[in-house]
Amino acid sequence: MRFLIVGGGALGGYYGGMLVKGGADVTLLVRPAQAAQLAERGLVIKRADGEFKTPVKTVTERGC
Repeated sequence: MRFLIVGGGALGGYYGGMLVKGGADVTLLVRPAQAAQLAERGLVIKRADGEFKTPVKTVTERGC
């Protein structure tokens, strides 16, 4: 299944990351500065039971 999540902040990033972890095809709609940061560092989710880091696809309004 494919998902487009509008916003990659705390909630969008968390749920997007968990969907990626579960095997879903996820794209985050973010601002250009955040897209560059995610391309460089990947999406990092820190929880009490550990850390999860993954590359994530992004798109900006200019790329739609």
